[in-house]
Amino acid sequence: MKRMILLRLGIALILFLALLFLLAPPFKSDRLIGVQPNDAVFFSIHRNPAARLPQLIGNPLTGALIVSAGLDPSSIDVWIKKPGNNRLAAWLFSGECTLACHTSLKSDTPDVWSFTDHLGWKTTLTRLWLRLLPIPYVERWGTYKTYDVYRLHAPDLPRNLSFTFSVVDEGIIGCIAPGIRPIHAMLDRYIARSSGLLSVYQQLNRDSETARSPDSGWAQTASTPCLFSFQTISSNSIHGMCRWETPTDAPPPPEHAITLSDAANQLLAGNSLGILSATPDYAIRLFQPLFPLTAHPFLQRITTIFSPQQAFAALLNEKYEARFMRMKFPALIIGISLPDNAKPEAMLNQYLDELNARFRLGLILEKISITDSSAIYAIEGTSGNAYSRMPNEERIVCAVTKNLLLVSNSQEALTNLVQQCPPPDAEDGAPNPFTQQAETLDRTLARLRFDLDHGGKALRLALTAYGLKRLQEAPDESLHLRQGINEAKAWIDALGALQELRVECLIEAEGKLAYHFHFGH
Repeated sequence: MKRMILLRLGIALILFLALLFLLAPPFKSDRLIGVQPNDAVFFSIHRNPAARLPQLIGNPLTGALIVSAGLDPSSIDVWIKKPGNNRLAAWLFSGECTLACHTSLKSDTPDVWSFTDHLGWKTTLTRLWLRLLPIPYVERWGTYKTYDVYRLHAPDLPRNLSFTFSVVDEGIIGCIAPGIRPIHAMLDRYIARSSGLLSVYQQLNRDSETARSPDSGWAQTASTPCLFSFQTISSNSIHGMCRWETPTDAPPPPEHAITLSDAANQLLAGNSLGILSATPDYAIRLFQPLFPLTAHPFLQRITTIFSPQQAFAALLNEKYEARFMRMKFPALIIGISLPDNAKPEAMLNQYLDELNARFRLGLILEKISITDSSAIYAIEGTSGNAYSRMPNEERIVCAVTKNLLLVSNSQEALTNLVQQCPPPDAEDGAPNPFTQQAETLDRTLARLRFDLDHGGKALRLALTAYGLKRLQEAPDESLHLRQGINEAKAWIDALGALQELRVECLIEAEGKLAYHFHFGH
């Protein structure tokens, strides 16, 4: 009798240990992250995305990312709302997921999106489930080095893309890519214990800002890698941060908060689709990409000659138009606040003389109108270069009003803007867009506020006009450019639903630039 009891206890213990081994969460090693290719241009970590899946899919920005991967967000949303699918999503995506994008070097080959999903103790049960029970839209696509490979038949996926995945020891790995080779490459990296993007993953988990965010990531930009995090994502708003990892030589922050001066606010607040305000030194860094690198010393000379107290830029609304290459664009205003003792005309002439001496531009200042409260000047070209051959309405003009020096790409828009501005002693009732900003951060170098809805529509029309013009002029040579324009318009359409963008740029203690952004009201 005792032997029978001991035998049963022994069998029960063996079964218990086997069940414990079967369901115990596999140790989360680096192998799962190592399958992500180290030449990826984008990598992100999502902690328990199942809890936020409707918000992630319903947000316009993340929806645009889903579209860029070849999927339809509306179809995914419909799938989630079907009975039982929300429990399935919770089973699959309650752990930690990663996503990466590898950009194809060939223009006719789509990007490869790869993902990992850590399942823990659910891994073995998921593998058994796939082997024993048929699952709609999922078929076994063969075996590769002892690992089963499955294909998901997503109805809205383009024909040249395949949604493939495999269950490995710790969870699921998969990709959206042409053919079956990309998933085989991921399995090869898993078997070889490749490091992949492990260093990036560890960096994101060490960083205090990205480690505590439910969604964070890394992107390879043209200059230096960028870390980003999203503190909150809802169906109509996003709040987050991005930071460039290379220390910057940006100037020290101002003693007072960056806002728009009363004079600039009175001029621009009711007439702009977007306003950027920055410290003068940092504004030069922002505008430098618009000018040749050889002109950078002359951008620096602005601070010496004009001693600006503030720099700002604004994209004007539909009442103010500019023309370039005989096409209509939104008028742009760039301005600085001048000290009380400034002599703008002499300063402008000095600056043009230095530009002419360096680049032989032949620029001269021509007075258009002078009143008690303002002066408008056109910058004319006399050297016979491309600028001097431009129509008058496409040349650069300047205006001085209320201790502001304004530069615009439209004489008509700048003249109308200055003329309709209230007199200097009038009370300004327009709300300042930056005093309403939700966050006040130390070490702030710049602030931006942009109307994504109306401003996006204006930019979209301008891009459409430019694309049509290039199509007529050079249909074959401009194909790549027009594809880029179409992609930009798709992003504009997606972001327009968020209504508004607010950004604050600050410099951190390590000398790194960080941008705190908020989409939505």
